[in-house]
Amino acid sequence: MENVGVVSVIIPMYNKEKNIARTIDSVLAQDYPWWELVVVDDGSSDGGASVVERYEDARIRLYRKENGGVSAARNYGVQKSTGEYVVYLDADDCLVPSCLSTLLSVMKKYQVDIAVGNINLCNGEHIYPFLTYPKEGRLTKSLRSMYLMDVVLRTGNYVFRRETALLYPFNEALARYEDYEHVIRLLKDLTVAYTPRPVMTYMLDNLGLSINHGAFEKDFISCMPRSSALFWEKMLYGYLLEQGLRIYPEKQDELLSKYSRYVRYMKYGKMMADLLKWRKSWHKRYVKYS
Repeated sequence: MENVGVVSVIIPMYNKEKNIARTIDSVLAQDYPWWELVVVDDGSSDGGASVVERYEDARIRLYRKENGGVSAARNYGVQKSTGEYVVYLDADDCLVPSCLSTLLSVMKKYQVDIAVGNINLCNGEHIYPFLTYPKEGRLTKSLRSMYLMDVVLRTGNYVFRRETALLYPFNEALARYEDYEHVIRLLKDLTVAYTPRPVMTYMLDNLGLSINHGAFEKDFISCMPRSSALFWEKMLYGYLLEQGLRIYPEKQDELLSKYSRYVRYMKYGKMMADLLKWRKSWHKRYVKYS
């Protein structure tokens, strides 16, 4: 197997004692052996750090810091990393054994800034792919692909160079939809290729625990750009506006006033909903996960 370069897997950890071993084991199981694992204990009060310390593998490093939130922990992990590439991973999710080799192969094949793969959803013993878009290749309109949910970037299913990760840090002021804000910046500026092969597993049993119900001011919905020249970016903000009206009903007047330019795009999204459901079901007829 060709050594393309060391991949730094960055795991922010906050009170994940029950899950972190499963996540680390998924990194150890990679068929691509040139990796390092950087675990950042973000001020945990449980025994998660002790679990990490039990692993006797020089590629695994643990760092401790005061609690500053998941975005700060990810940024700190990248700063401490030494690999050529970076993959973010949450402390309760898992990589499939071929994750790193698959993503690096796609990145090299299409000569892009970011390679992204499909996601397995795990609901107890039932595992199934999340994305139904069947075609591998370089994306021509990344923001459109994101809105249509042909391609989704979440921690664990994409790789990029460390120098890119340093140029595009997470916004540490945000605690909700911080990943959404981060991904929009990436897709606006960088080239992306996608493979329908699943590369990570998202554990649905932890879904309720991972949702952050922090202050409105720490939600990206509260500080979205008020205008954009890009149609599909405006559609994404229209979607977030719809979510904001649902999550923060007491902020309805403020949101509608502040983001009046996105109201029409929110309505476009509602009109497209049935068409997108049909499109997704059509893709399911052709998708193959090899």
